[in-house]
Amino acid sequence: MRIKRHIRWWPSLISLAAVPLLSMGDGCTMTCPNFRAYYHGNVSALGSLLPTGEGRFYSLTIGSPASPLAQNATFTVCLSDKTVLRPADFSRDRIERLATSRTTPPAKDGWGEGAVDFSFEGISFIFANSICLCFRANWVRLPSATYAPQIGTADGKRFYRMPLSQAQVEEIFGKPDRVEDKIVL
Repeated sequence: MRIKRHIRWWPSLISLAAVPLLSMGDGCTMTCPNFRAYYHGNVSALGSLLPTGEGRFYSLTIGSPASPLAQNATFTVCLSDKTVLRPADFSRDRIERLATSRTTPPAKDGWGEGAVDFSFEGISFIFANSICLCFRANWVRLPSATYAPQIGTADGKRFYRMPLSQAQVEEIFGKPDRVEDKIVL
């Protein structure tokens, strides 16, 4: 009888103990947004929303099937060997030589017949024929390595290692057309 009475209380105790675990440190439970998406033209940056309200972006995509990457896009990328590339430098031959991985994007992604995705150092380039349609950069942590691509301003004078702050993304690509904050579990 005594044991049954104590067992009834366990679910309540467990749920009370779980509330601090779900907290984001400022008293906010999982009802507060923790994910931020930045959109400006055909640029999207995805990442976390810090308790301070600042975005921290771990993934960057420039170009989509409906709005491909322009060769005059206003950013640069610095490779691990300190080579600086502008979108006009994204030739298929050059990127193919640098790539450590080559895949075919799924047809459902809409890149078209013959599209190829070349990847290395946490960055990837989607080509159709000899045209670069999309550039992606991702902060990636693996057991054997961490890839933190460096994205820079159009003039190539300032580079920022991923993850990028919201201020860095805005310096490179401009004020967002829209920002979306969401709850992601």
